Amino acid sequence: YTFGFANDDALWTPGEESLPLTVAFLVDDGVAVAFTARIGAGLPANAGLIAGMVFADYDGDGVRDEGEEGVPGAVIELRHDQREMLARTVTAADGRYRFGGLVAGAYTVTLAPQPLLAPTGDPVLHVLLTTTADGVSRFEEADFGALWAPGDSLGGNAVADATVRADVDSRRNDNYGADPFLAVGTGREGPSSPDRIRGYVRFEVPVFFREISAAHLELTIAAFRDGVDQTYELSVHRVLPTEGRTPWIEGNGSEVTPAPPGVEWVDAAAGIAWTGAADGGDANNQTQPEFAADASASLTLVQADHAVGDVIRIDVTDLVRGWINGDYPNEGLVLRDTGPGGFRQLWFGARDGLLRGYQDDRVQPGPRLVFE
Repeated sequence: YTFGFANDDALWTPGEESLPLTVAFLVDDGVAVAFTARIGAGLPANAGLIAGMVFADYDGDGVRDEGEEGVPGAVIELRHDQREMLARTVTAADGRYRFGGLVAGAYTVTLAPQPLLAPTGDPVLHVLLTTTADGVSRFEEADFGALWAPGDSLGGNAVADATVRADVDSRRNDNYGADPFLAVGTGREGPSSPDRIRGYVRFEVPVFFREISAAHLELTIAAFRDGVDQTYELSVHRVLPTEGRTPWIEGNGSEVTPAPPGVEWVDAAAGIAWTGAADGGDANNQTQPEFAADASASLTLVQADHAVGDVIRIDVTDLVRGWINGDYPNEGLVLRDTGPGGFRQLWFGARDGLLRGYQDDRVQPGPRLVFE
């Protein structure tokens, strides 16, 4: 493909027309060739789009083949022609991502460096969005091939996480799925009310060709709400299949303002309930998913021993082996604080901090599940 401009400054400017697009190739006699021409039209101003996929490029050829599925949790960065950062996002469960609302111009899309994920081709793509008769063009093939880098460990980001609060009746069971923080803590009603703020997390567990030796839940501390030396008795429990809530839904509620588009404030009047619940009653107070009574793992966290940005590792090997072996379905896990005492709350980074582009200095990476 050849595509040039009327001058040699290597930049596109409004009103500048390109030279004709030329495609050249060789085919054998008798071979049919088909063409598809895609033209972006009818788009409003600032409606430019860059989208694509990060896929598991098993054969390393840079081309997505049948059976090469998407890679969730990969970090993608958008810049203006290799200059300032415009946006950052992470790929969804199917490996796809998108940047919308873009003006015409030259952009750079980058598969950001990240532990254990190695690109099989150029990790940087240059995309030119042009003006059309009534809008901005779209480019939806900004794909990247990648493989898990060689090594003894493998990690994956959460595909869903949400906080539910029961520390006050007005917010009982609200689904803070779009919040940039994953909270855990106690209640403020009564002198001792443990386990009133819970964090739910779900991961996609990859197929392994040899047995794992260990699995750890990694959580990054974002903030401590109160006190200078609180002690948190954290426990991890397996979420059970629950009729009407399988799998449980990550809602679009948040308590952080300003919130990105599509994110709602959650309160007693207009809460985002656990969508799909079949237990009836007040839509803002539906029952959250059930979980196993016995903890799969536990950890005592002393606030004075930690700082914001610290990564907490909890051994969840037995829980994950049960998912891999098919002993029980993977419905995710719930993180609880079962210790006694007054009101306290600990925030970890949630996947939505980067995914939704929150402008908050406390935003940290979301939960990860690391296998050895």
